[in-house]
Amino acid sequence: KALGLDDFEMKNEVVVYPNPSSEIISVHSQNNINSVTVYSMDGRSIQTYLNPMTSSDFTIKVQNLSVGLYTLKVNTDNGSFSKKIIVRR
Repeated sequence: KALGLDDFEMKNEVVVYPNPSSEIISVHSQNNINSVTVYSMDGRSIQTYLNPMTSSDFTIKVQNLSVGLYTLKVNTDNGSFSKKIIVRR
């Protein structure tokens, strides 16, 4: 099956920037963000951030994370999306 426009739009549902980052990662979604969970590459949950505001933008501080690769699981009103992030110094 070829990727249709709907598939492409779903992949762009969540944007994470700047990536890589050393201090703050901003998360933007087309829908409201309910929570963001940071996972290590071995699948351990490091931290879950709940979004107290009903908004499509959220920032998380990454300066306390070790340098490396992580996965963000972003829970929105339209489902969950995973993004890889890189923490550097």
